[in-house]
Amino acid sequence: MRYLIIVCSFITVQALAQQFVRLAPRIIKVNDKFGIVDENNKTVVSPENDTIIASFKNYLYVRSQKINPVFFIKKNDKFAYAYQVDLDTNIEVVDFPEEKIRWYTSEFVFDDIELISFGLETFNYIYKNNSSLERTFVVLKYLLKGKWGLIYIPGSKAADYSGFEVLGYPGNLGISRLTEPKYDTIGKLYQDGLYDVKINGKWALWQVVAVPSNGGLRDGKYITQKWVNYLYPEYFDSPPKTVGDSRSYGGKYFKPYYRFVKKEGKWGVIKINPDTTEMKYIVPCQCDTVAYSRYREEFNNSDIIFTCVQLKQNKISVYYNNQQLDIDLKVKPAVFLCASLNIIDTIPNEKMEAHLTYERIRLLDYDKIAKKEIDMGYCLVDLSRHSSTFFINDSVTNYELHFGYHDILIEKQIKTTLGTQYEYSDFEKGVKKIVIKPKANTNYRVSSRSIDDYPSIMEYKLGKDSKFKYYYDLKEKKFRKDKRKH
Repeated sequence: MRYLIIVCSFITVQALAQQFVRLAPRIIKVNDKFGIVDENNKTVVSPENDTIIASFKNYLYVRSQKINPVFFIKKNDKFAYAYQVDLDTNIEVVDFPEEKIRWYTSEFVFDDIELISFGLETFNYIYKNNSSLERTFVVLKYLLKGKWGLIYIPGSKAADYSGFEVLGYPGNLGISRLTEPKYDTIGKLYQDGLYDVKINGKWALWQVVAVPSNGGLRDGKYITQKWVNYLYPEYFDSPPKTVGDSRSYGGKYFKPYYRFVKKEGKWGVIKINPDTTEMKYIVPCQCDTVAYSRYREEFNNSDIIFTCVQLKQNKISVYYNNQQLDIDLKVKPAVFLCASLNIIDTIPNEKMEAHLTYERIRLLDYDKIAKKEIDMGYCLVDLSRHSSTFFINDSVTNYELHFGYHDILIEKQIKTTLGTQYEYSDFEKGVKKIVIKPKANTNYRVSSRSIDDYPSIMEYKLGKDSKFKYYYDLKEKKFRKDKRKH
């Protein structure tokens, strides 16, 4: 068993009373055997055990929450678990009256017990007027005859996002439920409430509980999580990987959730809806590498676009809005890529509107000898008009793409015998706007923010401070000299 902490040191009742409104249970030792006493010094687990380990010491704070400890007990090479049951969680989450609060100790039947997770059920967020509900929980896994199962102990607490109390006493725990021990490995609990599990040598996703409608609040009562215990019927070579931060983008929750998955050596993407236990492929498992990008938040669009690279076919496939756009690569090979999404408002009025949508794909190779990435240039995909444009670097030419709200500024750097020449052009207009001839010990760099429509061209001279040389107004389509506007 993996010991989570050293056996609790003895703490006086006075010290506990100063630290907590409610006293914590304690581990005691009598004649080299261990037991547990509750807050009133009443023995709740007899001191006849070889070892007792607390899941965490006393109450554990998570934001404003205090979570009761669960104890792992070893006797005669078998394990049990024990904790105080304060709640009836069979249907509704109801505080037991004082006379029904009890300590529960399981049978000594387990070969091992480990803590998987505890705290607030962060996958239980519901965004409604930017508010959310959470609850406490403790999840253990147990080993029996070489297979792992799960022990789920629900809690009482509902809270808003900042942790302020809404319902119930902090940290109270309810009635535990067990799953069948059938997994080779039980992995991480993710923000969407899914676990990675390994079964019969393959990896899958497993959902134990589902969030009731309205976050569990019904007629002012708090409803227990729906018991699902559902193994999604797809199996993979390795644990599925979350797409970016599956929990949030810009502080918002988006459902369904996504995973990168690998099957028979190729990558793909699945979309999962834990509310309905639905899973479907967004990108088939045929990619050597796959990346994602998403819309800029200013346009209030949460759609994610996936880009798949197939080396043997020497092509990129872009998946978006239930469509697929295939692009033949102009370079070979591109073993890795980075992608970002940019939306252009082509009408310079006061209202921000999405007229054109571009995916900017940075093409990278990898030098295995030098152990470094090689920048090969860009593929600019016009998703609105189903076209693509390549900007490929070579030994004398290097490209950079600068986005604003209303247009794209293309920077082309050309190495010459006199130095580097810089050319800047407006992508939508397709016209070269300005050329800066080479100067000794001088180079230039575009300084801009992603939300900026005035990228500035800065001049750097050896031994001198940098200065603004030009700026380009992407809205008015004009270069202006020796000025900047941000």
